[in-house]
Amino acid sequence: MHHRFASLLFAGLVLFTMPAIAVDPQARDISAPGEINQRTGEFERNLTDLGLSARLKCSLLVEIPDDTGGRNPSFGGICDMQLTSDRSTTIMLCNDTMVGRLTVKAHGFSVDRNALVKFTATNCPGGG
Repeated sequence: MHHRFASLLFAGLVLFTMPAIAVDPQARDISAPGEINQRTGEFERNLTDLGLSARLKCSLLVEIPDDTGGRNPSFGGICDMQLTSDRSTTIMLCNDTMVGRLTVKAHGFSVDRNALVKFTATNCPGGG
């Protein structure tokens, strides 16, 4: 009986310590203020191209390298989007600036780095 409990306990520890989402180990967090402003501005221009005049405040930004040596990375962010002066909503978005791909998710996502990396790699792969 103690052996079975120990086995279950060990299995539980292994399961709880394994990451829930496999992520690209090459993903880079964007944390320099100048680069945050650059990426946020790029996302705002992408939204303006779609007819949405929005202000963004991004709390988490990542860069995903492409598979051609890093010449065409893609970028993802979790940002508060403000369309009017009194209301904002949290969105997840990504873009591949070379191809011009933009994907926005407005609900149903986890606000964490692993979810952002997976979303960006899936929806906006660098290089096209």
